[in-house]
Amino acid sequence: MSNMLKVRPFVPVTTNPEGTEVHLVSAVIENGEFCLRFDQATFRIPFWEMGTDELGPFAMIKECDTKLPGGSNLRVEAEFEEPLGDVLLPPRCHICIIVKENPAPLENQLREAWIDPASVILLAPVKWSLDVYFFSSGKLENVSL
Repeated sequence: MSNMLKVRPFVPVTTNPEGTEVHLVSAVIENGEFCLRFDQATFRIPFWEMGTDELGPFAMIKECDTKLPGGSNLRVEAEFEEPLGDVLLPPRCHICIIVKENPAPLENQLREAWIDPASVILLAPVKWSLDVYFFSSGKLENVSL
């Protein structure tokens, strides 16, 4: 059974070397989905429950591992902390997006060499990856590129 994980909208502000504020990654809850935005891309994760508590709005999402176009992946997983004595801590949420280079140019090169791309294992290089971590309260913990 997959775990239900609490996540919240966020808009972290970072500063580039010129001192200008930049919003590289953000998340909103809209139209029944938790939307994680990076640069010009939006990654939609359906949620099972939505609510508001003392920390503000939240969505409950489930663990998943979804293939995206071009061989990329969107993964939502629970991460468990070491127990404090006999106390089990609730899981944190880790959302990982791995975007790979388009394999089409390599497939074309194989075809030009009279090799069927389906007959080989193609490992498309990773273009970029994004990791977003939430505390068990749903509050943003960390974003890394």
